[in-house]
Amino acid sequence: LCWENLNLKELTVTFLEQKTARRKRKKDKGTTIVLHPDIIGWLRSQPAGIGKAPVFPSLAGRKSGSAGGLSNMFSDLMVEAKIGSGLGEKLKGKGRRFRKYGFHSFRHTMISNLANAEVSADVRMAMSGHSTEDIHQRYVHLNLEGQRKAVGLMASVLAD
Repeated sequence: LCWENLNLKELTVTFLEQKTARRKRKKDKGTTIVLHPDIIGWLRSQPAGIGKAPVFPSLAGRKSGSAGGLSNMFSDLMVEAKIGSGLGEKLKGKGRRFRKYGFHSFRHTMISNLANAEVSADVRMAMSGHSTEDIHQRYVHLNLEGQRKAVGLMASVLAD
């Protein structure tokens, strides 16, 4: 993430998703999302960088996976903070077994929080960069409060 990706006047960040970068480069210039006020506050407290200068210099150039990568660094921070990040459910057949809680959990949390706040799927998909509803639905974990609201809106099924 470079300072040129941030627009502190518009309070946005624009990025090109790593998995879809080649496909998106032909279609558009990436995904732009509005930044949360907490992030804006933190960014404004930092010495402003210019252009391609990384926002997080100590993380710049590191790979996301493999030994010494960002994912492992995040796991080390979780251990240091005494937050358990055991492995998730054992898979049947092919596929990777992921940590129960890891950096990618933030993506699930953001999308689920937006869904539970009744933000439309279109807006959630635009913010997450998901191109299909099937993929997007894997990230939505609804809470019981939303169900309680929905049931509360239903008319009685009992005759008077």
